[in-house]
Amino acid sequence: MDEEVYKIAGGVIMTKLFNVHTTWGEGSYSPEKWIEYANSRGIEEITFIDFVPPGKWEEYKKAMEDLKTDGINVSYGVEVPAKVLKDTPPSLLEIFDIVAISERCFDKNDDVPHIMEDLFLQWTEKLPLIYWIRPGMWYKQYGDTLLGLEYYVDILKRVPEDRIILEVNRRYNIPPPYVPALLDELGYRFVVGVDVGSPEELPRYEIPILGFTFADAEE
Repeated sequence: MDEEVYKIAGGVIMTKLFNVHTTWGEGSYSPEKWIEYANSRGIEEITFIDFVPPGKWEEYKKAMEDLKTDGINVSYGVEVPAKVLKDTPPSLLEIFDIVAISERCFDKNDDVPHIMEDLFLQWTEKLPLIYWIRPGMWYKQYGDTLLGLEYYVDILKRVPEDRIILEVNRRYNIPPPYVPALLDELGYRFVVGVDVGSPEELPRYEIPILGFTFADAEE
């Protein structure tokens, strides 16, 4: 596991918050308010990922570029539902630091594992790096428990391990802990995401992952 991904301050507060939403998307905190919060809590780095309609991507990019970060290391990008991604020109996505693919918009009868596999194979040829965020939302809602590990591995084993990063989602506690453990052994990378739109939504408890314990909010 890349230890640089996880920086813990005093074992209590994560100094990096990944997958933070703002008022540009589904969050209730503006980017400016998040910067203010980060400075007050000793947070060094924030990755904003917002569900922004494609027609506002350029406007969103400019707002993030003009943001006064006050010393906070800020990266940003968009969450793109997998079904939307099929019709998105790569040139539109190249303007972002982060491109995050989520499993939104699927129906119960859709063959999600094969759809996601095809999308990842297609897009890892077009973009240098993809973050697979909220992995398991479809699985949590519709999947049979027998899918289990096979669901993730069947997708990822066909995708170059240096082209995709899996989010371990703290808000929904998905995917199951054994998935990051196996992916770590196979050489895939993952990051702990908080998936929140305000500080009040930050997890207030600790979850051990691969022998490490991450805490991303003050007690």
